[in-house]
Amino acid sequence: MRKIRSITILGVLMALVMSCLGCSGSLPTAKQESPITISTEEIKDNKDNLELSLKVPVLSEMKDEKLQQSLNDRFRNLFLQRRDEMLAEREEMDKDLDEENPFANIPSALTSDYKVIYNNNSLLSLYFDKYEFLGGAHGMTYRMPFNIDLRDGSELELSDVFKPDSNYKDVIDKAIQAEIAKNPEGYFEPEMDGFKGIEDDQFFTLQLDGITVYFQLYDIAPYAAGIPEFKIPFSEFGDMVNPELQKRLE
Repeated sequence: MRKIRSITILGVLMALVMSCLGCSGSLPTAKQESPITISTEEIKDNKDNLELSLKVPVLSEMKDEKLQQSLNDRFRNLFLQRRDEMLAEREEMDKDLDEENPFANIPSALTSDYKVIYNNNSLLSLYFDKYEFLGGAHGMTYRMPFNIDLRDGSELELSDVFKPDSNYKDVIDKAIQAEIAKNPEGYFEPEMDGFKGIEDDQFFTLQLDGITVYFQLYDIAPYAAGIPEFKIPFSEFGDMVNPELQKRLE
């Protein structure tokens, strides 16, 4: 009787498990992590003929405080190091300018701002827009994307978004060419430094349903066109997308 009773109980438990799986269709997944907190540090200065106006993200409430501090230092020093370089460059330039030169007393400038594109499930995707002026007709803005795995602080490259040996570059190239074809007069011709294909270290950011690819000023279009960007949904890549990464972007 005891053996029959045990078998009966086991059968009931198995039925309950199968019933639960039938309702959800799959095993329960691990709880996704919430976004981290990001505030803005503003750094302003105006000395040594350099106007400094920086907006830098400050990460907080990460579980790994040491990694958090390392990332915050990385972002901050990115611009403070460039400030020091620009001061040295300006000092060299001023040696060749006399006081009557119209560029002698024009201050240099370094400004930055940022935009968070994705912040969830231990993934942070953002870009900085850094503006520099050292004289001349106009300054230059540089877009600097970062895609960071907050579990270890590593920076994701474009190849990490896709499965190994997939031809994701071809898909991206065709998508960009299709967008350029809608307004070809806004871009350089391919034979005149126009778009010929993405690079291995192509700038990009991650979002919920795909990626956005960026080019710098003058890369594939005139200055007046601004910073070219192309949003490409994951649906265009078929099964090429890294499934683990795509799940974290849901």
